[in-house]
Amino acid sequence: AGTNRIGALQALLAALPRAAVDAQDKLGQTAMHVAALEQHEEACVLLAEAGASVDVKNAQGEAVADMIPERVLQRLQ
Repeated sequence: AGTNRIGALQALLAALPRAAVDAQDKLGQTAMHVAALEQHEEACVLLAEAGASVDVKNAQGEAVADMIPERVLQRLQ
C-alpha cells in the first residue's frame, strides 16, 4: 500500500483473509493508514473495496478518515 504497487496489492488482498486487511503494525498503522499517509488514492480505494476500515485508530489516535482529503474519503464510502 505504501509503494502504490497496485498489482502487488491486489494479489496480496486476494491471498489474505478479509480480517487481515485491518491488521496493525507496532505503531497501530494499517495498510490503509500507510496508503493515506503516502497519498496513494487508488491503493486506498482498493483497500476499502477489500473491507479495510477508515475508522481504525493508530497509536496516536488518528483514523484514516482524519488523514485524507474529503474527496478521497467520499470515494471510500
